[in-house]
Amino acid sequence: QSAVCPHMGCVVDFNPAERSWDCPCHGSRFSADGEVFDGPAIEGLSTIEDLNADSEPDNPDSEPDNP
Repeated sequence: QSAVCPHMGCVVDFNPAERSWDCPCHGSRFSADGEVFDGPAIEGLSTIEDLNADSEPDNPDSEPDNP
């Protein structure tokens, strides 16, 4: 899971006593597997696969333009 809260982009900290990811900025809390269980965030933490998909080019077969 990403350590970035989807609400405002703050870095979350793991809380071993509660087994949750807690956002220090606005109080969102996430389960150990990244599902949101206390807002204001409305989405869970991103997975590595989500982050990799977001960084891939739209058309990986296209060649860059060379002037």
